[in-house]
Amino acid sequence: MFDALIAFLVLGVTEVLIKPLAMAVVSRPLKRALPAVFERLDKDMPELLQKADPEVMTAHIASAIAKATGKPATGNQIEQVVSLYSPIKAALRNL
Repeated sequence: MFDALIAFLVLGVTEVLIKPLAMAVVSRPLKRALPAVFERLDKDMPELLQKADPEVMTAHIASAIAKATGKPATGNQIEQVVSLYSPIKAALRNL
């Protein structure tokens, strides 16, 4: 029960503090492209989570960014998308 409380608190801190700070430093082209990136990830993530290794997952995220922005993804952009992508919000978008 204590572990669940700590996990809940960490999730809350992440949603309230860390994600808004991460969004503040996201570049404008990526910020505009995030809805398209998230939409593509939402569609493909269930299968990727079951079958893909980290390298394939990273390549897929880079591809989603490149398709949405029209430019190759940078390592920093990939890290930003990973830090901002929420599977819980994806589930809500898919309802």
